[in-house]
Amino acid sequence: MDVGVFTHADDCCLGLDAMSTSDGPIEDKKPCCDNEVFTMQGQDDLTYHETDLDFPIKIFLYSYASTYVGLFVETEYDILCNVNPHPILTEDLHILHEVFLI
Repeated sequence: MDVGVFTHADDCCLGLDAMSTSDGPIEDKKPCCDNEVFTMQGQDDLTYHETDLDFPIKIFLYSYASTYVGLFVETEYDILCNVNPHPILTEDLHILHEVFLI
């Protein structure tokens, strides 16, 4: 017997239909397993339990937990080589204004 909770359960007689003997195929009038459905009853009287923590304690615990988790997160820092690249000049300004160093 195969049991499936969230999916369809496979039949237990999966290979018997394809099996055959020398006389011919096996014929069963009664299948080897029955379809059974199990239903479990849940609790109807569930209670919500609220902790007795004050608001400042909740803020402290939240900030402590977020800081502690932040210690183990690896971040990648990009090294900025060309923060201010040179402008692309189409003409040489020294020759354009005829200014030369002597």
